[in-house]
Amino acid sequence: MSAINNSDEVKMLEAVRHKQMEVRIANAIETNATHLDLCGNLLTHLSDNICKLSNLTHLCLSGNWLTEFPESVLCLTNLVSLDLDDNGIVNIPSNISSLTKLKTLILSHNQFFELPESLGCLTKLNYLSLEGNILEYIPDSVCNLVDLTHLNLYGMRLIKLPNDLGRLTKLEELELTSNRLTELPENIGNLTKIERLDLTGSSLMYLPDSIGNLCELIDLNLEENQLASLPKSIGKLKKLTDLNLEGNPLTDLSALQGLSTDPEVLCFGVDLPRRYWTKFSEWQPKWLLEEDNAEIRKVLIENVGYDRICEELSAVKLDSWREYTLLRIEGEADIEPILLLKMICPSTGHIHILRVPPDIDLAESAITWINWGIHPSEIAIAT
Repeated sequence: MSAINNSDEVKMLEAVRHKQMEVRIANAIETNATHLDLCGNLLTHLSDNICKLSNLTHLCLSGNWLTEFPESVLCLTNLVSLDLDDNGIVNIPSNISSLTKLKTLILSHNQFFELPESLGCLTKLNYLSLEGNILEYIPDSVCNLVDLTHLNLYGMRLIKLPNDLGRLTKLEELELTSNRLTELPENIGNLTKIERLDLTGSSLMYLPDSIGNLCELIDLNLEENQLASLPKSIGKLKKLTDLNLEGNPLTDLSALQGLSTDPEVLCFGVDLPRRYWTKFSEWQPKWLLEEDNAEIRKVLIENVGYDRICEELSAVKLDSWREYTLLRIEGEADIEPILLLKMICPSTGHIHILRVPPDIDLAESAITWINWGIHPSEIAIAT
């Protein structure tokens, strides 16, 4: 009985929603409206009366329950903006090409597997979003949309980009996060106006040399790919302010030395300063004595290795207590004796090394000093 009641309630709700739609469309017809917002109304179909809105330029149908592209929309040949985000549309008709005045087309978060070649006839488009659909390819005709400034292909299943992508020379933002790309076309270097390029979570093995031609690029996100190296040409990106290299099997950042700016370079979870833009094998243990940033010190220790640090800095063990070891650096590395406290995190096993005052002679005293005079046992009790 409850299932029947729920079904009846849904039908009643749909009827109410569609009645409200008819009223809003009638009001729009009466006022000769140019904008109509029907988003979030749980609509399963669109009234044919919408065809009477011959002057409509902006139509929002996002957040409804449409499973078919509403054919009545194709009558609205003056549309400049069409938003069909977050429906369940399974097919885009080829005669979408009749909407020749469109500048913004949002088809994100639907359920279609392919796009018609006729999409390339919408040559006035400057914003196209296909985010969250299940597409392995987009038609080559998309490269005819030479006025595009923003192209959103986030969270699809793309395994290849069109060969003529380089024709989209007005692009300012290209979103390619969470796809299955293993390479980029060489002519991506033709996108000389692009300011933001997001390639997070693809499977890129390398970057083409032409990446260095993106002279307006400000933000480049390469997080979670399979890049083992960077092309030398990346050093030509003179306007770069943000570079995300997290989650790549890189061993060398020397290619960044050519950058004339000092962008934020995110790697190992920290912003790595220019000093570290070398081969990781060339990182020096002595930098540990000069580095103020605790997170960078941690990265340095993990990459250089504790054994090499102790060997090259001639560390001598003075005392140990629990998971703490007090070390002294021999030689004249500084104007006063250098004492370091090695700490092993019980939960992660990570090694941390901090410098402590030269007059400390016990590991227990050193960790108490680091804790601002609070003994570890007091912290444990408080916790």
